[in-house]
Amino acid sequence: MLKEGVSNGSDYIYENGVIIMSFSLSKVLILGTIHGLHKKNDSYSYKDIFEIIDKFNSDVLGMEIRPEDIDQGREYLLKYYPYEMIEAKDRYSHRSIIK
Repeated sequence: MLKEGVSNGSDYIYENGVIIMSFSLSKVLILGTIHGLHKKNDSYSYKDIFEIIDKFNSDVLGMEIRPEDIDQGREYLLKYYPYEMIEAKDRYSHRSIIK
């Protein structure tokens, strides 16, 4: 008889005491931004964006910076990308970043 269980955050299915399938679910957060308007919006500021990212604490961060631009310096990026993308790239460089 198949049974289900959870251990260390991973789900598994076992039969007669032997695990036959193990899997863990991924959580995804899609965070919309309003670019330069965060400066003037008390209800959704740059601080709010980074608090949301910090609280979610993901292993991976995706952003809309072209792969050929991701390693450019901050001065270059500020010409073509909104502040929150560049700041997130710098603040969360220890995480995997998907371009």
